[in-house]
Amino acid sequence: RSLLSARVSRALEFDSGALPHFEGSGKMGGTMREPHSHSTDDPHWRCAPIPDDLQDRRVEITGPVDRKMVINGLNSGANIYMADF
Repeated sequence: RSLLSARVSRALEFDSGALPHFEGSGKMGGTMREPHSHSTDDPHWRCAPIPDDLQDRRVEITGPVDRKMVINGLNSGANIYMADF
């Protein structure tokens, strides 16, 4: 019950505009919630590039079949388009 209560409380924070952030020890010590991760303190930090397997969009699958979804599927840039009839 306490977990559900905390979840509802957190959802209300997000609904009022709060942004999610990481938990951890750092400048504040303990398990204080911090507004960012330590990696963002380093201006040279970069995430890994997107793997080629994820950049190659072979199939776009959409549904339901209406005019907008067909147009979006055909314009997706994928090599193949499948629709759920």
